[in-house]
Amino acid sequence: MTTLVSSPYVEQDHLLQLSRLQPEFQATAHALQTLRATSPKYAVEDYISSFNINEIVEQIRAEASQKGFPIPHQIYVIAFRSVLKPDIRSDPEKINLLYEADKQSHAEANILGGLLKYWYGEPDRKTGHNLATCWWRSFEDAKKGGIGKAHRESVSRTRDWYSYWKVEQYILQISEGDWQWKPWLQ
Repeated sequence: MTTLVSSPYVEQDHLLQLSRLQPEFQATAHALQTLRATSPKYAVEDYISSFNINEIVEQIRAEASQKGFPIPHQIYVIAFRSVLKPDIRSDPEKINLLYEADKQSHAEANILGGLLKYWYGEPDRKTGHNLATCWWRSFEDAKKGGIGKAHRESVSRTRDWYSYWKVEQYILQISEGDWQWKPWLQ
């Protein structure tokens, strides 16, 4: 079974099982291996301007074309922007608890399926602003991942640790010759 490291976590239950994905989403998962911030201000700037989305779309198209896969029609993306309270940021024990809660939530979401990529940055040293992002096969997969027990417990345990948080939802629509980035409107 072929697996990919699709998050900051490298243990077995965090690896993406490519055999569980349709070929077009395998191509997407491969392309997302190169996801990177293109701006040091990614945590506060517009998402589309802060990441190498154009490169990712081109890689998806190239692999789909090379292997004869269809191009995915759309991919669901979540951005979680946040600022931890100063007393939390300076408490190594709380930071470790947050890391472990995040890790458990990722393992659960990964096992539930449809999570193609999870990435988080480093908090800005001055402001504490940060961004974490998940790329999903669909809104339905993301919803399933967000209501899992580990995720619910993590949110419940750490909700008051943030002075600011915001969830943004997007759809990346890809066609043969074009792509569009849109806010997700339910």
